[in-house]
Amino acid sequence: IFSSVVARDMSDIIQVGAIIILRAALTFLIHWEIKNEEEHEKEDFQNSAKFLYKIFALQLCGHLLMLSKIILFIDLG
Repeated sequence: IFSSVVARDMSDIIQVGAIIILRAALTFLIHWEIKNEEEHEKEDFQNSAKFLYKIFALQLCGHLLMLSKIILFIDLG
């Protein structure tokens, strides 16, 4: 950056400008990647929560079915 203050010709200024443009592009790209990764993590978390909810519901149904069988066995017995 200090070299841009003492730039002797136009090529030095162009080099510094190119560096600024590259840094801005990299910053934008990194920001975009982080944002996409956060969205994917959020989707993965939501999918995992839905999956666990389905497993819990199936287990609950299984326990209720077993309980109803026990109640029927006691009533018939």
